[in-house]
Amino acid sequence: MANDTLWLEEIEWALQSNQNTDNAKSMSAYMKNHFPFPGIKKPERQQLIKEISLQNEPLTKNETIKIARKLWHKPEREYQYVALSLLNKQEKKFNLEDIESIEYFLSTKSWWDTVDMLATNTVASYFNLFPKQISWVTNNWMKSGNKWLQRSCILFQLKKKSQTDVSLLAGFITQLADSPDFFIQKAIGWALREYSKTDPDFVSGFIHQHPLASLSKREALKVINQGT
Repeated sequence: MANDTLWLEEIEWALQSNQNTDNAKSMSAYMKNHFPFPGIKKPERQQLIKEISLQNEPLTKNETIKIARKLWHKPEREYQYVALSLLNKQEKKFNLEDIESIEYFLSTKSWWDTVDMLATNTVASYFNLFPKQISWVTNNWMKSGNKWLQRSCILFQLKKKSQTDVSLLAGFITQLADSPDFFIQKAIGWALREYSKTDPDFVSGFIHQHPLASLSKREALKVINQGT
């Protein structure tokens, strides 16, 4: 049996045999009932995957993406979480063509839980490996009209601190500042709030000079206002 097939079968068995009805209800409710859940919380889920990894040959990057795509087709949300945890272990092995799979994961079964993990980890790692791709990929995402791809443009630099390309971030925010969408407004505020920990003067000045939604502005100023 192929290694990826064996992993997939063991993941399916592990999640199916460890369902928790009480957890499932609360976890689904937290996600606005967009997805069903077996009810396996992160610590237990991580332990199950650790046990599978100890019992099997390590996955290659291509095997991981193949499994992740199959897990993405499963209705229960924990399968997507497992896919993300497997992808995280392969991020330094991405090649140029893997952006196609990354975009698939961002734009399929999209909700903030998976999109934000992908944007701040998988997308960020891909662009660290291939910085020349940033302009081309993000330009396409911004033009796509897909709010989750656009949110990813705003958030992929969230952990970069002083290495943030401020002009790039400002350009995304300016383009999307008048969006009525909650998730875009929230992402703008989150990105600015995080960068305010590095350069509060820039964020204060940007908010003063650019009209932003109330939600974005309120989120952006949380850290700055704590210090006043």
